[in-house]
Amino acid sequence: MQKKKLLIGTITVLAFGLIFSGCGPKASPQKELTNQLRNRVDQLWQARMDKDLQVIYELQCPEYRDKVSPMEFNSQGGNIFRTVRYEIDSIILDESGKEASVFVTSSFLAAYMPLPKTVPSQESKWILIDDVWYVWAKADRPQHVSGRRDTNVK
Repeated sequence: MQKKKLLIGTITVLAFGLIFSGCGPKASPQKELTNQLRNRVDQLWQARMDKDLQVIYELQCPEYRDKVSPMEFNSQGGNIFRTVRYEIDSIILDESGKEASVFVTSSFLAAYMPLPKTVPSQESKWILIDDVWYVWAKADRPQHVSGRRDTNVK
């Protein structure tokens, strides 16, 4: 009987401790950053699926948006291909937690295509600025709505 009371008392103390300390262990800073980034990557790819150029533009890094106007960005296309599916393969944060590589496999469709084409995992770079993740793009190289930089431009 005495052992039961001790056990119930211990469980009660532990339960109150969990309730008043935030209901368990907190996520590590790296895990929180990864979750925040995953949400932003999802926003970007959902915007690509919806062809929401405004959201895609707003997710570009500030340096890019300072040099490329929304009108210029919108004129780069996006009317030919439509993303129909995506999957985040992996997210790799650098040691500082301020830059990351994101690998995504996607499928797209065009009016002339009978079936969607799957693009193998592609890397995009992301940077953390003022606690907000942005896809990195240099303004001196065109950033297509697809998110791929034109590698033929020097």
